[in-house]
Amino acid sequence: MNKRLNVLVSILWVITSALDIVIFFVNTSNIREKVTMAVLFLCSSSFAYEGIRSIVLGTNIGKNTVIFRLIVGIISIIIQSIVLIRYFR
Repeated sequence: MNKRLNVLVSILWVITSALDIVIFFVNTSNIREKVTMAVLFLCSSSFAYEGIRSIVLGTNIGKNTVIFRLIVGIISIIIQSIVLIRYFR
């Protein structure tokens, strides 16, 4: 897979992890949102770690894997945006 695309997807997951941490520590009373953000943080940090590890080691990951991570990352950012918009309303 193209190394540049792998780097961009890894950056997406690092940003997603940072957003998860911010949302988790925002004072929300809804425990479901906190659990959702904790699960998304674990998922995004593992995706980011695996992507960065493949970049450092120079291994190629499959095109389908990168596309799957990109789609899940976009869905994750949409969910985080909804939670932030609901909180700051």
